[in-house]
Amino acid sequence: MKGTQWNESQTKKIFYALPGSEALMEYLERRLDTEGLVTEAKERLFPEKAQGCMVYKRDTRNLLTSAPRKRDNYIHVVLTFGKISAAQLSDRKLRVGSGSGKGQDVRLYSNRDIDILISLIQETMGGTTIDSAASSDIIDLAEWVEKYLSDSKRQKWNKTLDSARNDFIDNFMELEQLQSGKLALGDFKKQLDIKAKQKTDGINIWGFSGFSGQMFFNQLFNQAEHVGAIDEMMVALLDAITLTEQSNENFEEWSKEKLATFIQQINNIKTRATAKGYSPQKCANTNFAPFFLSFFWGLQNLHEHPIFYKASRGGLKILGYWSQSDDQLSSVEQYGRFLHQTQSLVQEIEEITSESWDMQQLEHFLYYIQEEFTEDEETNDISNAPVVQPQPLSDEITDLLKRFGYSVSQVSSLTEWEPTVGQISNCVNIWKYDCTRRQVMNSFIFLWEKDPDVFHAQIHDENEEGQTRFLLEIEESQPSDFLIRFEQYLSSAVSTVAYTLDDAQKETYLNQDLLQEWLDLLTDRRQIIFYGPPGTGKTFVAQRLAKVLAQQEQRIRLVQFHPSYTYEEFIEGLRPEVISQSGGPSQLNVSVKSGIFVDLCREAARSENRDRPYILIIDEINRANTAKVFGELLFALEYRGASIELPYSRKRFSIPENVYVIGTMNTTDRSLAQIDLALRRRFQFIQFSAKETDQVISRFLAQHVPEMQGVAQLLKDVNATIGSSDLAIGHSYFMKPDLKFASLEKIWKYQIIPYLEELFVMEPERVADYKLESLLAKSEYFV
Repeated sequence: MKGTQWNESQTKKIFYALPGSEALMEYLERRLDTEGLVTEAKERLFPEKAQGCMVYKRDTRNLLTSAPRKRDNYIHVVLTFGKISAAQLSDRKLRVGSGSGKGQDVRLYSNRDIDILISLIQETMGGTTIDSAASSDIIDLAEWVEKYLSDSKRQKWNKTLDSARNDFIDNFMELEQLQSGKLALGDFKKQLDIKAKQKTDGINIWGFSGFSGQMFFNQLFNQAEHVGAIDEMMVALLDAITLTEQSNENFEEWSKEKLATFIQQINNIKTRATAKGYSPQKCANTNFAPFFLSFFWGLQNLHEHPIFYKASRGGLKILGYWSQSDDQLSSVEQYGRFLHQTQSLVQEIEEITSESWDMQQLEHFLYYIQEEFTEDEETNDISNAPVVQPQPLSDEITDLLKRFGYSVSQVSSLTEWEPTVGQISNCVNIWKYDCTRRQVMNSFIFLWEKDPDVFHAQIHDENEEGQTRFLLEIEESQPSDFLIRFEQYLSSAVSTVAYTLDDAQKETYLNQDLLQEWLDLLTDRRQIIFYGPPGTGKTFVAQRLAKVLAQQEQRIRLVQFHPSYTYEEFIEGLRPEVISQSGGPSQLNVSVKSGIFVDLCREAARSENRDRPYILIIDEINRANTAKVFGELLFALEYRGASIELPYSRKRFSIPENVYVIGTMNTTDRSLAQIDLALRRRFQFIQFSAKETDQVISRFLAQHVPEMQGVAQLLKDVNATIGSSDLAIGHSYFMKPDLKFASLEKIWKYQIIPYLEELFVMEPERVADYKLESLLAKSEYFV
């Protein structure tokens, strides 16, 4: 490990920490070094406070910082690489701190605590250690700075861009006019749309005309206009973007407060708009609020207030200042984290260069890293993959598809593609979005014209069988207009009508009070099982209750258990996959793949989904070996939020509070007593009995075929003679709006009698009593 170590540090000399705390600092550093987890140690001093901290790095990434204590024998550690959660630390009985903007913090009181933390870091990083030969090729921060400053061409371009931006700011009087009340919000939006599209050498100087900028502004304006709240929207915007003395004193806290308030006001207007019939799909996505507000803060002071660019976050990620877990934070937390990390990076750069950098220069630097790193990855790729053409609006299109309920599994470039009907031009770039929605797989094919001045594409749909159909053609000069057109298509193609308990009652013919009781039980306990004989509508009712709770079918999954269904399919397991190699033989690779339930839980745990219910319906739950299929999940079902370790991936896993499970169970397949007792304790059981069958069939026949109402009494009498509610005949056999006596005879002969023959296999003579002609001879069901 290179760099300044604890025993030689100025931090140790000026801190005057307790001896026990100093010994823990030494032991932590020794363990990090001997386990090969870090490559460099350095210190960060605060002489005016007689304090400092040690910073431990792994290649270019800060792994953690640590500092001793003056009054207590413990050390304070902040995990800056962002992959370990507070829950994981708590599970290991470590004392989690009150929180840090730079990472998850923890207090370590003993060598044992340090050993536990080291073990957790090793698990999180897959047990890997430093390979000095491999790490020698990695560029650290100092080398990035040197490379950036020595790139004369890039420095010249930065000056050109800064000059263009300064000219824009000097001549953009509309913001002052809006603040002074001389310009209406709608006129301001139009002028901004025109002027912010300014380009230098063919490049947009602000990047505001896309999905998270101008289009977001349009959506804010339109939803406010729908409920007559334009003035309210303008007040909210001005309050959020106008810099004050308070913002100058503590911009980080001020901006986070303004951002949180602005998002709350947006959501308030959105709620009122949707209540008045405005489509939720047309409403503004608050995930774009940090970029939107930071753009206006940057316009007023580019040197101090960084704009929340995706490229800037990409540069931070390459340097180790931003992790995948940061992307899962709320919008406010993400922006706060962004400010913290940019300030920290500026301080480190000042230590390297002895010069002060402002946020505008840091933005150029981060964009440079993002661009160079991407180019290096492409240069170092030794595969023979074809050269991929740039894809227009990739992230924006993916976000749109996700908003409309499509799960996008892959975005890829194609060298050739043929529609089912017709031909395509050779002068196009072909991009394919593989999606799943409502358990149906399909792909969107974008055929982009190779014209840099317009956004022109034909869009096709391709199903699982490879059948294609043309959807629409869009040609616009601006990306925001292209995306609006595509959004309008998706809005018309995807139904967003709310599904209520009243709708469920009409479809199931059950009492609404009973449905409400079951729904309350589901929301309270989160796990229920419908059990009863076949044909009683268990799965149908489960799907309707799930739809009431989730509203959107893409948040509902259905799986059917069977005797050979396994843990590996449900939770996770090893799966083989064939890896094709260009110019060489294919290889068989084995990797850990997550199952349907883990995938559902991870989607539900995403920050934007935490308030949305996700439902898993397990049909025929008792047909599989439930103890084997659920495994350690039984613990996680009972203790929501508590994490368990999965055996294949060794990752920690917990079931979010917003995940619900509905099982269905046929009592003729296996008795209720035989299901795993541990599983029974974690579910609430709801019986589908002859009583529900009588109600449902009577109401259905009265509404659709009143002349066949005798079927209800016939079914009631037959079930009474069978003598067991677990073996009764269900009503779904007869739920046909065009039911006639001839069709009744066929149903009875080919479905009911075979069922009874199997039921009375030990008493075959009883079946004769249930022949339809025998039953009709005893009573007049149809007069």
